[in-house]
Amino acid sequence: MNTASTLAPLLFNLYGSCTRTECWTQALDLLCDELGAKAAAVYCVSFDDQRAVPYWMSYNSRFDSDSYQAAIADDHNPRLEARRLRQRSGTDGLGSDDTLFAPSEYSARAQLQRRFADIGLGRFIGAIAPLDTDRYFTVALFREPEDPHEYSEAQRQMLSALLPHFVQATQLSETMTQGRFAATLVDGHLERWPCALVLCDTQGQVQWLNRQAKTLLYRGAGLQVRNGELRAGLPGTQKRLAEACQEALQRDSATYLALETLQGRLQLALQPVTPAHESSASYLLISIATEDQTGQVPPDALRALFDLTEAEAQLASALVAGMTVEQYAQKRGVTVGTARYQLNQVLVKSGARRQADLVRRVLNSAAAHLAVLGQHMEPDA
Repeated sequence: MNTASTLAPLLFNLYGSCTRTECWTQALDLLCDELGAKAAAVYCVSFDDQRAVPYWMSYNSRFDSDSYQAAIADDHNPRLEARRLRQRSGTDGLGSDDTLFAPSEYSARAQLQRRFADIGLGRFIGAIAPLDTDRYFTVALFREPEDPHEYSEAQRQMLSALLPHFVQATQLSETMTQGRFAATLVDGHLERWPCALVLCDTQGQVQWLNRQAKTLLYRGAGLQVRNGELRAGLPGTQKRLAEACQEALQRDSATYLALETLQGRLQLALQPVTPAHESSASYLLISIATEDQTGQVPPDALRALFDLTEAEAQLASALVAGMTVEQYAQKRGVTVGTARYQLNQVLVKSGARRQADLVRRVLNSAAAHLAVLGQHMEPDA
């Protein structure tokens, strides 16, 4: 009888697959060793009307997937018909050709077994278990073609006992993959955010900085990271920063703070980050803006959202960034009259009544929410 110690390498590799996909091959090799099989394949599937549709798969080192797809293929494998798998998913989850095929299907069953034997795969046993309401995990094992032995009851019980581990490892892998993808996506987006962002714990220890924050803090603009802690430089400002952090955490809402520095005033918004679990530590996301910071709203976005021409979009973007009509005209090399005409067109198309209303509409639009760095006005062609 196999003990937990003999299965330890299998389980180690199985759960190791959550972070290293190559562990699936090693885990399936060990599963074959335990059950006297030559080859193994695992699929994650969903069902259409007629068939199980694989969306992820892995094999052991002796499963020739190219030969299988050329000779049989998932689309033409009767073992993947929805009616057969659904029937087994409602029982103990285990299945063989004896349970998947009716006696009247003997000819089709024998033909399928010959096709598998031609690619070096013999007696079959499989298992299926739900991943969620409409997705399933399946595993198929094959002996050598010349091996006539049925899978023993002990081997069937072992496969049944291991099935929940395979399901759990698959679910963990999916969760971690989604989490890594989401984290990479969010991190990349925040790295491009035009505002400096700092994530601190409740003690003021910096956990993360985006690129803008690194540039701002490390050039000594009134805030620095000292011994891993976010600190204000001028006398009295550190106390105000600490009090604002505590206030934001206690109120569980955003707190705002203006700090005077030798380089000018910094504007801070301190927002508590609600933990996913009650036992998780709390954090503060601190947004930092300088008074001379200009918002760059992409002209391409304004052109699409407000149906503006290229010149009109450039003007609207410049006005939101703080330029006057006269400054814009001089920079673009056009007359003030031309710029004012373009402004009137922008007001009509955007539905704004005056310039201040236009700026409000732009800052409330989707264009203002884009994290775009390095956007500069270029002269009209």
